[in-house]
Order: sequence, then structure tokens, then C-alpha cells
Amino acid sequence: MNDYRPVALTPIIMKCFERLVLAHIINTININMDPHQYAYRKNRSVSDAVSAVVHSALTDLESRDSYAAHPGL
Repeated sequence: MNDYRPVALTPIIMKCFERLVLAHIINTININMDPHQYAYRKNRSVSDAVSAVVHSALTDLESRDSYAAHPGL
């Protein structure tokens, strides 16, 4: 009987508390984060960033007073 370790419920309670705190921190960060931030965010990728840049460029080119330049390499 001395070979068994006692059962502790503290880790279970702490895991639940950590999940609550993590959810609160993530919600707070997402509210204050720039909407054009694509790195380190859930459901955001490089494709989203490239799509936003292309959309912005095409929208600017369609306006009347816009110019485009292509720098030579």
C-alpha cells in the first residue's frame, strides 16, 4: 500500500483555470490587434495577406488619379 502515490485534484483545477485565463487573454489581444495583422493569428495566412495587398493595389489603380511604377532590377 505504501507504493501508491496520492491522488491530487490540484492539476485538474489549475488546467481549468489556465483555459479560462487563456481564453480571456486571447479575446483581449484580438480586440486590440490591428485587423491587417496576419502573423500569429488563428485562421490567417500568407494567402490572406497577399490577397489584401493585391486587392488594395487593384482598388487604387481603378481610381482616377492613380499611377503605377515598376522599378527595374
